[in-house]
Amino acid sequence: MGGLVLSAWGGFERRILTSMMGIIGIGVGTLLLGLLPANLFYVALAGVFLLGFVQVMANGPLQAIFQIAVDPDMQGRVRSLIGAGATAMAPLSLLVAGPVSDWLGVRIWYLIGGGAWTIMAVAALFAPVIMNIEENRHRSPIAA
Repeated sequence: MGGLVLSAWGGFERRILTSMMGIIGIGVGTLLLGLLPANLFYVALAGVFLLGFVQVMANGPLQAIFQIAVDPDMQGRVRSLIGAGATAMAPLSLLVAGPVSDWLGVRIWYLIGGGAWTIMAVAALFAPVIMNIEENRHRSPIAA
């Protein structure tokens, strides 16, 4: 559903802004899940749907940004590195999340995670190296 909306809308003119808004949406959505009481399961289910919706807004524009900012000869390597890093984080995050959520509770862990997502995304809005990434366009040999 998020992909359909993003393809119809196209996102903001600056793709990185669309991505940052999606990341903030993930953080806020996770915070809200942590604040919901256990008896509101169906509201939480709608919240998880919303998280999936904004996740597309976060990741979709990043692929286009990488195609703009990374030299074509390096794009495969960069995408492989990003994929390997993301894949490596899954077991590592479970090693941390399991014991921490047992210790503090799942709701607290959602609040910590949502807060971290939101703070990092808002901080990224003020980081010129991130916000100006689309200006670092590679030089195509065809255009030369």
